[in-house]
Amino acid sequence: MKKILKLFGFITLVALITFSMVACDDGGGTGGGGGGGSGYSLNGVWVENRSGEQITASGSTSVISRLGSYGALGTDAVSKGYIKIGVQVWRSLTSTGNLTWSGQSLLVDYNTNAPTVALGTSWGNATFTMSANGQTLTVSGRDTSGTYTNTYTRSGSSYSLNGIWEESRSGEQITASGSTSVISRLGSYGALGTDAVNKGYIKVGVQVWRSLSSTGNLTWSGQSLLVDYNTNAPTVALGTSWGNATFTMSANGQTVTVSGRDTSGSYTNTYTRR
Repeated sequence: MKKILKLFGFITLVALITFSMVACDDGGGTGGGGGGGSGYSLNGVWVENRSGEQITASGSTSVISRLGSYGALGTDAVSKGYIKIGVQVWRSLTSTGNLTWSGQSLLVDYNTNAPTVALGTSWGNATFTMSANGQTLTVSGRDTSGTYTNTYTRSGSSYSLNGIWEESRSGEQITASGSTSVISRLGSYGALGTDAVNKGYIKVGVQVWRSLSSTGNLTWSGQSLLVDYNTNAPTVALGTSWGNATFTMSANGQTVTVSGRDTSGSYTNTYTRR
C-alpha cells in the first residue's frame, strides 16, 4: 500500500490589551509562545507551493484551512471526506533545533493496483526544516513509494497579522486571524491588569484586537481593548472599552508595534512573532 503526504496547519492570533495592560499598567501586555533561539516557530498559515493548499499551525498540531488543487488521489480523498477543512494534518510537533522540528504528517492510503483510489488516511514520521528568514518550510519523510519533500511558503510572505505574537514586556500571548484576535495566554501584568484578570474582564479567549484593516504594505488600522479605571484609583479595573490603534510591522515580518491613545496619553507596545 502506497501513501501520499499532505501537510496542513493551524493559525492562531492572540490579542493585545493596549490601554492599561501595557501602556498604563507598569509594563503589562500581550505576548506569545516560544519559537527557539531564532524567534521563529511553525505557528502561522502556510501555503504548499504546488497545490496551493493552506494549512494553519498552532503549537504541536495543525489543520487544513483551505483545500488545494490536488491530483487524482487527493481529489478522491476530498470527495470521500478523508481530506477536508478542519482535518488535522500535522501532529506531535517537537523542536529539535533552532529551525528544525520532528513530528508526523497525514498520509492518504491507497493500493498500488489502484493508485488514484483513496482508502483512508494514516500517519507517517516527518522532519520540518525552516529557512533562516522564517519564510519557507520543507517537510520531508517516507511513504511506501519512497521519500518525499514538500515546500511551503508562509502566507503573505509572513506580512500579515495572522499568527501568534508575544508582548515584549509581559509575555502575554495573542493569536490573530483575519480582522480580529483573542488572548491565548495571559501575561505578567501590573496592578491594574492583575485586577482586571481577577474580575474576569481579561481572560483567555477575550477579543483584544478588532476591525483590523490594511492601510499599506506593512500597516493596519483597527481597535485594541482598553481597561477602564478612574484616575483617583488607577489600580482598580472598572471594565473594558475599545480605542483606535495603528499596527506597524517590521520589514522582515517578525515584529509589530501597536500604538494608540488612552486617557493617560499615548502608548506603544511591541510584539514578536512566535
